[in-house]
Amino acid sequence: MEIFITSPIAPTAHGSVHLTPPFDFGKSGLCDVQPEDRVQEFCLLLMARCNGHGFAAGTATVLGSGTWDGPEGPETVLVAATARHCLTNLFKHFGVPEPGQLIPGFGQPLTANPPWTLCGGRDTPEGTALWHSIWHCCGYDDLALIYLRPVNEIARRTTFAQPMISFYSPEVSTELWGFGFGGCRTVEEPTHDFETGLKLTKGQIIQYLDGTRQERWVTDMPFQDGMSGGPVFWRERLVGIISSKMDAANNIRTFVMRIQMLVHFELDAAPVLNGTTHATVQALAEAGIIATLPTCDRADSVVAVPRFGLEVWTRMTTDRKA
Repeated sequence: MEIFITSPIAPTAHGSVHLTPPFDFGKSGLCDVQPEDRVQEFCLLLMARCNGHGFAAGTATVLGSGTWDGPEGPETVLVAATARHCLTNLFKHFGVPEPGQLIPGFGQPLTANPPWTLCGGRDTPEGTALWHSIWHCCGYDDLALIYLRPVNEIARRTTFAQPMISFYSPEVSTELWGFGFGGCRTVEEPTHDFETGLKLTKGQIIQYLDGTRQERWVTDMPFQDGMSGGPVFWRERLVGIISSKMDAANNIRTFVMRIQMLVHFELDAAPVLNGTTHATVQALAEAGIIATLPTCDRADSVVAVPRFGLEVWTRMTTDRKA
């Protein structure tokens, strides 16, 4: 494995450091996810297809699931968060004018009917598990919420670990870790085949930013393109979503959105889950569709990255027809 170190360790001629177990990130770093790591239980590759062309838009973080009474009968729908720009960038990528409704707001639905299909994919031993978006909204800086239904049997047999969401804000110098589909842009059509490209990142909070429509941390966590929308954990809890990075004269700083900002989203237009219209994200938590602390107690845990002892508090979700 090749680990990219940003702490002061002597580099090789190519600027990277090769370590032998036990691996040590130092202060911050980025490395490949290994087959034994269970990080795919928390996220999907977010993809879009248009006129036979597939594009990997970023990463989606699975928050939970509920039953949707769709046209083919009851199905288990995933509720996921991502970075808002993963959705809005598609207008530019596919050369479609961006509608005025996409101005940041309070959980605004994307009411336009773009020519692409938005979907999520997960690599499994059986092939690509695939979900299609049935609704999504965005707002509050760089956050978006997506509902995804399974479209193949592999997806219906695929399980996810439902992370415990914490609205607590860690202090400056607190260590965070997360992951996403770094460097993955090409999607083969019509099979939706893609290179997994999963990356694990670690770093510290440098600064806390807040405002009317944003709450985010400035960090030194290394990100790659495609990791936007991936989950960020503090200790065993989901606290943020990978947003963006800024390279000011190579003094690179990266940004993580606080997932707490999702509570401001208005979900009245969202599909009915578990027989109920949920007006807010807090209502999803109270219904058990997503798990938040302290709305529910810790139910289980997943050692997501065994070699680093990285653990996540979870409740298990299963994506099957009801």
